[in-house]
Amino acid sequence: VVVLYRPPNATASSFSSLLSFTSACIKSVDDDSYDIIVMGDFNLPAIDWETNLVKSGGSSDFIQSCNILLKFNSDNFLNQYVSCPTRGNNVLDLFLTNNSRLVSNVKSTTTSMSDHNIIDIMLAWNPLCAEKSKVPTFDENSFRSLDFSKTDLDHLPGRDGHSALIPLL
Repeated sequence: VVVLYRPPNATASSFSSLLSFTSACIKSVDDDSYDIIVMGDFNLPAIDWETNLVKSGGSSDFIQSCNILLKFNSDNFLNQYVSCPTRGNNVLDLFLTNNSRLVSNVKSTTTSMSDHNIIDIMLAWNPLCAEKSKVPTFDENSFRSLDFSKTDLDHLPGRDGHSALIPLL
């Protein structure tokens, strides 16, 4: 889980450095089985999250920051799940993850504590309450009980260079 903040006046260079460091941390895990979550206030209202395109307008540095984030998402196989406005009519606060099954619901609620809305993200899985896997039991006569790891693949038809297909003529 990574929490980031990009100030509204941040340069593309500083934002690129932040995301490069974050990418290096993600890649250092060296295990594709991990769920990656990156969230925070990115202050990039010019990104249309339905199309993953940058809207026109803004300085070239700002547009470059938008493109840097889109490339970061692509490079790390991340999708963004906040589609409701988080400040005014803009989506500034983001939730990025590489696991599409992780997010079950996202809602935005106004609050007097901040100029940003509260973003409530319901996860489909709670990592703090992980249940141990149960080994399934199958009827010994069912297809699921077969143990294909014991198959002698070297003696199957077609493995000796002869065709295993029978002509239909």
